[in-house]
Amino acid sequence: MLRTLKFTFLFVVMTLLMCRISTAQEDETKSQIKPAEVTGFKKYLHKETGLSFEYPENWEFTEGKDFVAVYSLKQGIKRWPRYDSDGAPVAKITVSRVKLHYNRTFEEVIDLMKNFLEEKYFTPMQELTIDGTLTKTTSYEFELKDGLFKGAYYFAAKDSGMATVVNFEAFGSTWDKYKPVFDKIVKGMTFASSPTDEIKNQETLVDDIAPPTMHLTKTKFDGFSIGMPGNMSIRQAPGGNGSAESSFYFDTDARADCSVRIDKFDAAKTTDLKKIVENSRASFKNAAATKTTLAGKEAYTLTYSPATNLSAKVWFVMHNSKLFRIIVTWNKLEANNYLPALEKSAKSIRFK
Repeated sequence: MLRTLKFTFLFVVMTLLMCRISTAQEDETKSQIKPAEVTGFKKYLHKETGLSFEYPENWEFTEGKDFVAVYSLKQGIKRWPRYDSDGAPVAKITVSRVKLHYNRTFEEVIDLMKNFLEEKYFTPMQELTIDGTLTKTTSYEFELKDGLFKGAYYFAAKDSGMATVVNFEAFGSTWDKYKPVFDKIVKGMTFASSPTDEIKNQETLVDDIAPPTMHLTKTKFDGFSIGMPGNMSIRQAPGGNGSAESSFYFDTDARADCSVRIDKFDAAKTTDLKKIVENSRASFKNAAATKTTLAGKEAYTLTYSPATNLSAKVWFVMHNSKLFRIIVTWNKLEANNYLPALEKSAKSIRFK
């Protein structure tokens, strides 16, 4: 019996020791990842809108339908969009082109972009002139396990039909290191303009596109499927290049403020859905969460207002160690035309 107890004790001690060694090795590996240098610059040009800027040539470049993202370190990309508290000291440059029209104003774009963080974290909005255009800018910061995280936004609209949103972010107290790079980029930037034919046909285009229909087209993704309402288009969200394994959304060219977004995250290390939801509430203005079911599984949902005239409903559900987050956003003035189809789409999700 005594021998058994001694063996058990030694086993526990050795297990704890190995865990500490493993953790120490992981920490040492992270500490060995140094902030990326800038070896030179390369120019990006979007011919259709005239958007152009320089970016570090040795950083990781990605391009989506309406945005460009450049990461200083490939190892740190997955720190977004959850802003992981520890990891590689990575920085990111994101430049987005956003179409404006009568139901998506410049101010609404600003509100939507800032929605990921509580207002108290932002500095007062300032105005300056870049590329001959009135530009609004604000910064934000908060402490994480590996040091200060800091970011800044620049918002500009050269005409009534197109806005440019520039976002710089840096983890691990590296903001001061990269600030000269960020300043160089934004000072030399040419903002996007609407193509002439789009300006002429803008109101006609918006008015001609019908709202979504209740007819759903089954759309398959990796590990799940969901119904896409008629008259809507599928697009890949920028978040798909960050912490989310995949991010997609449905919307129309007429109303990008009415949409269904599906994000899939790896949740193998955190299987407590209630805790995940509780930790996520700050990103949704601390809205109260309600327990429900989705696709026959335990789920939580919350409703909040991300911006003026906008409402959103969020579902959280787990399947096979994956967290699925479905966000339905709608303009309050168009609730009758959009909300029934969008909510039906969210509830149609099925897992494989």
